[in-house]
Amino acid sequence: METRLRLHEGVVAWTASVETAGLGRLEHGDMGRPALERMLVDQMLALLEVAARRDPQAGELLEKLICGQAP
Repeated sequence: METRLRLHEGVVAWTASVETAGLGRLEHGDMGRPALERMLVDQMLALLEVAARRDPQAGELLEKLICGQAP
């Protein structure tokens, strides 16, 4: 799979998770905002880590972004 497509797919999946978690919080109110934020950040980091492991180009791109370098 193309590197940018792999990263895009990960972001789309994460966005769906954000929407679902946010709606769940509004409906049920069983998770506080700080816990929800931590969970969503952890999910994004996990998705990016998997993308980087499976696609060396994605790993290189993410490393540059983390270091503040333009891709």
